[in-house]
Amino acid sequence: MSDPLELLAVGDVDIDIYLGVPRMPTFGEKVRGQHLGLRPGGVAANVAVAAHRLGLRAGVHGVVGDDEHGRLTRASLEAEGVDLRGLVVDPTVTTFLCVVHLDDSGEKALTLADTGCLFPTRGQLDVQALRTSERVHVAPFALDNAAVALDLAKAAGARTSIDLEPGSIGRGFPDIEPLLELVDVCFVNHHAAALLAPEGDLHVALAELHARGPELVVLTRGPDGAIVSRGGEAVHVPGIDIEVVDSTGAGDAFCAAFLTALHRGNDPLVAAEAAVVAGALACRGVGAQTAAPTRDQLDAALTDHRSRRRHDAPDPTNAMEMP
Repeated sequence: MSDPLELLAVGDVDIDIYLGVPRMPTFGEKVRGQHLGLRPGGVAANVAVAAHRLGLRAGVHGVVGDDEHGRLTRASLEAEGVDLRGLVVDPTVTTFLCVVHLDDSGEKALTLADTGCLFPTRGQLDVQALRTSERVHVAPFALDNAAVALDLAKAAGARTSIDLEPGSIGRGFPDIEPLLELVDVCFVNHHAAALLAPEGDLHVALAELHARGPELVVLTRGPDGAIVSRGGEAVHVPGIDIEVVDSTGAGDAFCAAFLTALHRGNDPLVAAEAAVVAGALACRGVGAQTAAPTRDQLDAALTDHRSRRRHDAPDPTNAMEMP
C-alpha cells in the first residue's frame, strides 16, 4: 500500500437506525417512538472518521455488503476523506446494522443485528495494510480474527490498540488474553471492566489487564471522565460538563483523540485530557460520526477547558497536573 496510514481502524462498519424514545421499553411493552433516520456508524468507522477529522491519515478495514446500506456507508466515509482501500465489499452478506434507542437525556441502548460482517474474515484481512500502517486499532468483535490482525501488525512494528466493551470480551480473560499480549494500549469501558473482575472491582480489572501485556490501560467512564493506568499508577482524568444530545460514538471519538495525541508525541495524561474533551464534544449531535470534532474545534475546546480549570480550586483526589 502506498502512502502508509498513520491509523488503520479494523472492525465493524455499519448503518445505525435511530429511534427517539421517551424512555427505554421493558419486556412486553410498546413505547411510541420517533424515527430519527439512518446514520453511518460502526466502531471502526467511527474511530477512522474521528481520527481523520483530527488530522491523521486514517483508514478503515471492515466489511460491507453490496447493498443500499453498504453504498450509503461507503459514500459517507468517502465524503469524510477516510481511506477506504481496506473496505471490503462482499456481495454475499448484508451490511451490518444497529438499532439505536435514544432517549431524551441523550443516553442510548443498542441492538446489534449481526449479519456476518462484524469483522473481516481471515481471508479478507488486508495483510499489506496491517503490515504498513503505523498504528492499528481494533474493535475485536471476532476475537480469533482480531488476534490474527494484531499479530500481523505487531510483527511489522505497528503500535497496536484495542477497544473492549461488553460485546467484545467473549468469556472474559480466557478469550481476550491472546489479544492483550499483542497491544500497547487497551481501552476498556467501565461496563466491560466490571464484567472482567470479581464483584465489578475496577481496580482489579485494571491490574488484571496490565498483567496480560498492555503498557497503557485506559478505562473510560462516560461523563465521569477516564482513568489512565501505566506503570502500576492509575490517574483519574475528570469529565467535563456538556449538553448531551447523543452519546453514541463518544467512546470512539475518545479513542481517536487519545491515539492521535499519542501519535503526535504527547504524554498519555495529556492525551487523555484531549480524549475526554473530544468524547464530550462528540455528544453534541445525533449520530456516532456527526459531531466528532475537527482539530480546530478540539484545540479551541481544550483551550477553554484549561482556562476554566485554572480558575477552579485544585481537586485533591486528582494527582494529575496538566500543562
